[in-house]
Amino acid sequence: MSITKDFRNRKGYTPEKIELVAGCIRATIIPQKPRNLLEEVVADADLSGLGRKSFFEKSELLHVEWEKALGATFTDQEWAQKNLDLLTGHKFFTRYAEESFSKQQTENILVLSKRLHKGISAKEEVALEKIEI
Repeated sequence: MSITKDFRNRKGYTPEKIELVAGCIRATIIPQKPRNLLEEVVADADLSGLGRKSFFEKSELLHVEWEKALGATFTDQEWAQKNLDLLTGHKFFTRYAEESFSKQQTENILVLSKRLHKGISAKEEVALEKIEI
């Protein structure tokens, strides 16, 4: 954060504005701990994907990214469990996010729970769905 503070100081940002920006950045660190409404909005926006239908697609992209960029390898079951832990441990902060994303978040939790119970990966489930059609 000190590099960004130095940059913002040179650009004429006030200490108050610097602290607002720093707080918004901190609000995206998991576990999220926003301290005011602005930080709550940023935190909810950051993890709104947990309550979207595109969650599984984005999760698979992140899985690949972590493997390639960080060398972090997870079995499909380990990745599903990490996702389930994140989904079940997350609560939205604003009423808007709660109303907009919680229902789909719950559906995503149910899908992941079923996958883990069945012991199949997302890719295998998609393949099975194509066969059943």
